[in-house]
Amino acid sequence: MAPSLENKLDNLRARVKFQRDIRDCNLLWFTETWLNPAVPDHAIQPAEFFSVYRMDRTLDSGKSRGGGVCLMVNKHWCDSTSIVPLSRSCSPNLELLSIKCRPFYLPREFSSVIVSAVYIPPQADTDTAHITCPTRGERTPDHCYTTLKNGYKAQSRPPFGKSDHAAIFLMPVYKQRLKQEAPVQREVKRWTDQSVAALQDALDDADWDMFRRSSDDVNMFTEAVVGFIGKLTDDTLQKNTIRTFPNQKPWVDKTIRDALRSRSAAYNTGLATGDMDEYKAASYSVRRAVKDAKHRYGSKLESQFQQGGSRSLWQGLRTITDYKTPSSRMVNADQMESQAVVPSCFKQSTIVPVPKKPQPACLNDYRPVALTSVVIKCFERLVRDFITASIPDTLDPLQFAYRQNRSTEDAIAHLLHTTNSHLDQRNGNYTKMLFVDYSSAFNTIISFTLTSKLEVLGLSLPLCQWISNFLTDRPQAVRVGKHTSSTLTLSAGAPQGCVLSPLLYSLYTHDCKATSNSTTIIKFADDTVVVGLISNNDEMAYLQEVKNLERLCQENNLLLNVSKTKELIVDFSTKQERSYQPLNICRTPVERVDSFRYLGVHITQDLSWSCHINTLVKKARQRLYHLRRLRDFKLPSQAF
Repeated sequence: MAPSLENKLDNLRARVKFQRDIRDCNLLWFTETWLNPAVPDHAIQPAEFFSVYRMDRTLDSGKSRGGGVCLMVNKHWCDSTSIVPLSRSCSPNLELLSIKCRPFYLPREFSSVIVSAVYIPPQADTDTAHITCPTRGERTPDHCYTTLKNGYKAQSRPPFGKSDHAAIFLMPVYKQRLKQEAPVQREVKRWTDQSVAALQDALDDADWDMFRRSSDDVNMFTEAVVGFIGKLTDDTLQKNTIRTFPNQKPWVDKTIRDALRSRSAAYNTGLATGDMDEYKAASYSVRRAVKDAKHRYGSKLESQFQQGGSRSLWQGLRTITDYKTPSSRMVNADQMESQAVVPSCFKQSTIVPVPKKPQPACLNDYRPVALTSVVIKCFERLVRDFITASIPDTLDPLQFAYRQNRSTEDAIAHLLHTTNSHLDQRNGNYTKMLFVDYSSAFNTIISFTLTSKLEVLGLSLPLCQWISNFLTDRPQAVRVGKHTSSTLTLSAGAPQGCVLSPLLYSLYTHDCKATSNSTTIIKFADDTVVVGLISNNDEMAYLQEVKNLERLCQENNLLLNVSKTKELIVDFSTKQERSYQPLNICRTPVERVDSFRYLGVHITQDLSWSCHINTLVKKARQRLYHLRRLRDFKLPSQAF
């Protein structure tokens, strides 16, 4: 409002008194108030039920434009005792006043409201502003921003006094989550002691040989056994139907809801009789019920941490069988191995896209993680151990994934040791590191090519056929939120998130080795770095190694992602300025960077640890926040 607030007080008070939409406003914002410390707060109050918060223009700010900002909060919406001033600022280019309010009512998904009155030259981004109508002539120099898109609808009102800016009335149109989403009803199985004992008896009494005699086909046999177990589970376990609301906290249970109903009944009784003692006792019971429910939920979290995960169907089956292994009688592993066939129901997977970055912008920013059954994961571990025991330790010595006594630390240590050893020789030596990125490396594996390489490595033919069958004819569907796509069958690639996939990829690329003494290729599964040890400014060996890698990728159907492939140069020489030769892959220039995150460690061109330490400190602060949230549930320190 321009040019001042004092000469518009009569108009403001009249509209507050006689116009209901202005009187019921929760907040009133004012800019260019042109107030000074000589004007007290009560002198500018439009009514007694408004609290005044202001930031006047100061003499030492050196401002030539703008005359202060003011916020007025309706006490019927938020009491003054629940308002905390956060920040005040007055500078030549900015006037700021921020307060934090805890209103009497808020949707459950919000804990407080932070309100800021800002005067700044009208250069802000207007794409997400709530005020869309003109406020001064045909222009919109006044803006209002919140964290809620389409949270308010702007309506133009007559200006106050002689102001040349229209008054803007913001009508809330936001719907809380409770109204946005319908309650969800679902059935849960109750694993009581009685139902567990009954299911165990049913499994012990079943004639498993009947299934084996009925069919020689592994797929039919497996589907019959799994379907029979599922039918027994559905018939034996008790089912309860529960309804969850979108804004319901995880610790809210029946005890809290019963306490809330008792408190409401006590309140109504107290209004009728005038005795509120019962209501006070019921209110205490609600607080106690909430505290006990949080404690129970905290104990549940603690048990999950100690057990390494929540309960599932397979853990329940293992419990009811007293840690026996009836699965060896139900699903014949020897039959699977002899026929070199993996049942289709075990190969079926659900693809869940997991973002690779905080704000994904395209499909390549998602990692397609495959969720498979627990049974096939167990078989994968058995096969993985057998493969690792069969291949020699001398195979691909610079592949640090799935090798005994090797880890990511060894790969990083070897990279840094090789670089430092070369640089310590002086003589103007420098090192080039090419951090290679593949486009969906696991998804481009050709099963026929992989099987041929495994046979060359000495793996048995039945095992190679089993792996080939595991990778082919895999039914899968994509799940995003509550939506699931139709099922497709794939025969290319290895599913990401499976136990065998990284090992199979490392064997698929075991022939990717350096061909020169002045180059090194270090690998950890698909994380590959080509190191060029440059002496006398001769980069021919390094460039030839990159061409060999490009040719190998074409032969093995691997796609290089040049946009994410980065080159880093480590050069400690300060006597001369070098002009490094640019690197091109697939006729596309490779970006040169100052630092790169390799296997969780930030490597910089000066080989210092500052960038890595700063990143760890930032991550530690984030973890401390989550630990403080866990502390609210009274979890013991041993749990985390």
